[in-house]
Amino acid sequence: MDVDAYPRVGGYTLKLPALLDAGFDPFAAIESGVSPRPSELEAELAPWKSAAFVVPEAPPAELDLANRYLATVWVATNAAGRLDGDLWCSGVLIGPRLVLTAAHCVCMRPAAISAPPKDRTVTGSECAESSAAAVVSYEKPTGGEDLALTHLRYYGEVRPHPAFQLRFDSEGRVTARRADLAVLLLHKPVRPVEPVGLAENESKVGETLVLAGFIPDHPWSREENRRFIKTRVLAEAPPGAEFQVEPSMLSLDEGNRGGPCLRETARGLEVVGISSGYRDGTPSCTSILPYRAWLVGEIQKAASPGEPSPP
Repeated sequence: MDVDAYPRVGGYTLKLPALLDAGFDPFAAIESGVSPRPSELEAELAPWKSAAFVVPEAPPAELDLANRYLATVWVATNAAGRLDGDLWCSGVLIGPRLVLTAAHCVCMRPAAISAPPKDRTVTGSECAESSAAAVVSYEKPTGGEDLALTHLRYYGEVRPHPAFQLRFDSEGRVTARRADLAVLLLHKPVRPVEPVGLAENESKVGETLVLAGFIPDHPWSREENRRFIKTRVLAEAPPGAEFQVEPSMLSLDEGNRGGPCLRETARGLEVVGISSGYRDGTPSCTSILPYRAWLVGEIQKAASPGEPSPP
């Protein structure tokens, strides 16, 4: 399989969540044992070709074969905290035992994936108790070899920000988001992966950042790989809110939620925000700056000798 293949249809990129809500099923062919050809997919897509269901073709994201963004991990959550959980997102190591992700990735029940809550507010009281993270390391293929990778699994305790809130209207749409951050305190440290630092300054309009996260290789794939792309900040974050970035294959995919919005500096990588979804129809990242003191405290607690660490 060409790991860089991400088929597009008629100059459009599928906006899968909206298509699925409308009844379009890209997995039907795979479940019957037949992979759809692009022409067949285009025919299926024809009734949905409107701005509500598709978006103009977005820049592709590059596979992280050089492991430049190795600290970006795959996060999976369900009631048992298994890696094959019902909620799949991305996250980033900010300490040897600490993963930062979006709170809604670990605080939404599996049923909410297909049927979002309506007319209510989700808080940290609805979070899973535990979750799992996977560190994925790639080996660049040579000749005709398949992509080789190493998958290391880690488990830990979910700790959402105390002020986390996600408000839904009567149609199940997100109308307000607050402190959409959570950390996963791992039972064992991740080594020798270098954690990323915490930014000390907000993003600025026009600034170039790097988005990193796990997304499928193509619309009907069940395999996800770590990809990255450079993007520009379109709008700064209002106090305590999200900043907006350019649309891309990463920012349009659900699996990227919880992944880092990174700044590259002479000192190394630092996380400026966490991919959270959309604000006013544009991909957005929750800024970490209003919550930096909480994150520093969590890093210190994770490093404390008195912190519980199950075997």
